Amino acid sequence: MAEQFFWLGLMFLLLEWLAIAIYAWLGSHLQRWFSQPRPRRLFNRTSAVLLSCAGVGLLAARR
Repeated sequence: MAEQFFWLGLMFLLLEWLAIAIYAWLGSHLQRWFSQPRPRRLFNRTSAVLLSCAGVGLLAARR
């Protein structure tokens, strides 16, 4: 049982390290893209639409 927890913990740490590395790579790559006003505005508007849709979905959801 202890060996299973060891492997589970190890796999979790490796996957988390991979996810953090991907986020860091995306951040450094997108930094150039977001430094320009037009793509940044497009991203902000797209995010606003998606968040608005999520809010409307929550309002429409029944408990």
